[in-house]
Amino acid sequence: LRRQIVPPALRWEVLVVDNNCTDATPELLRRAAEGFPVPLRHCRVPEQGVSSAGNRGVAEARGVRLAFVDDDTFPDEDWLGAIWRTFEAHGCHGVVGKIGLAWLADRPRWLTEDLLGFLGRLDYGPDERPLTSNAEPPNGGNMAFARMVFDKIGGFDPALGRKRRSLWGDEEPDLFRRFLAV
Repeated sequence: LRRQIVPPALRWEVLVVDNNCTDATPELLRRAAEGFPVPLRHCRVPEQGVSSAGNRGVAEARGVRLAFVDDDTFPDEDWLGAIWRTFEAHGCHGVVGKIGLAWLADRPRWLTEDLLGFLGRLDYGPDERPLTSNAEPPNGGNMAFARMVFDKIGGFDPALGRKRRSLWGDEEPDLFRRFLAV
């Protein structure tokens, strides 16, 4: 995120939600904040899960538009700029972006296209267009919403998501279904 090239009118911050880490995350973030090009803040949420972390992030963030990225995602330098331009050009309340995969070795032959979504890949095609169907939900690795969306539909459902021994997700698709319903 340090590499973001943003339009001059865009004011932004980075908020890292520590979702019950047991390592040196607070110290690492304190050091990273020194010299960071924008405010870099962090907060901690003890309840495990993406929903709890997302809800805490929404509550703590200061912006009117909230962009989400996962800890294992490497956004392009124009990521925030592209999100901002989309909001500005279309007056929309949500933006979903493509997520590619970086292979450190050759992709196994058995790992077919239809399985790549389980690794976080998201690609609804090259053209910018409205998403109006539950069949094309966002992925938390690259999505943004106006804050007023959360004020209107609520946050992520804390009953959903991967926690403890459960591998069931659905927190982003659930949020998107409620977003489309209003």
